[in-house]
Amino acid sequence: FCTYHNYNVKAENKCRLALVVSSFEDIETKFQLLVDKKDVLDSNILNSKGIFFREGKAISADKVAVMFPGQASQYLNMFENLSSEYDILRNLFDKADAHWYSKHNQTVTSLIFPAEETDEATETLKATQNAHPAIFTSSYAMYVLLKNMGLSAKYMIGHSLGEITALTAAEKLSFNDGLDLVEKRGYAFVNANLGDAGKMISLLSSLDRANELVKESKLDVTVANINGPSQVIVAGSSDSIDKFKSFLDQKEVKNKILYVSHAFHSKVVEPVADLFYDG
Repeated sequence: FCTYHNYNVKAENKCRLALVVSSFEDIETKFQLLVDKKDVLDSNILNSKGIFFREGKAISADKVAVMFPGQASQYLNMFENLSSEYDILRNLFDKADAHWYSKHNQTVTSLIFPAEETDEATETLKATQNAHPAIFTSSYAMYVLLKNMGLSAKYMIGHSLGEITALTAAEKLSFNDGLDLVEKRGYAFVNANLGDAGKMISLLSSLDRANELVKESKLDVTVANINGPSQVIVAGSSDSIDKFKSFLDQKEVKNKILYVSHAFHSKVVEPVADLFYDG
């Protein structure tokens, strides 16, 4: 359904509709909701239901950017259904498997698609040296699929690890070179032998408010990422982040410990950066 309409879409048409669905019944239900409520529901509400509608002139590629995710976006069996449905995804996974197996006697897909969904499999995928190739391959494969369906974007950007995916999507790196760079980056975290890898925590807050909270807490933590106008990531040692979470809870600031292996973008991982650049 999705492929058919993307291949036959006319960019000059005034209206565009994208639906995130799991069945034909879902298509009918969401389309009817749009027809009935388009003029009364806020677009954010429609978007939250997997309904994306827009009217107006076509957006040219020079006004489109693709953002690739970093660590913490991984999960078991991501894109499993799509990889079995589309040859273009399966071919890229096969290519990644051959490249990774030649170096580590292990495939990327064995990390993403384990025989069983266990806590051990989840922890294995979480490990930086494993999450890196899994996220890179999955993200790049999805981009190639969407590009094949008609997506045209001039700009490629990424969060952290996603910067390497962006360089590959922009054809500044070959897929294999991207995997090599991902390998060096991921294994630098392993080889640095950090005593405490630290933690990261997200909070619903503006940057100014986050900086105030960090200062007020008097803890050795730092703003690591600015994900958006109202979401900021703070990183530090495991003990400091645990205490910072308690501080945020007392302040009734919504927060969540991130499911990552290290306190990325903080002084905790400075030895990793030195090792990566020296390598």
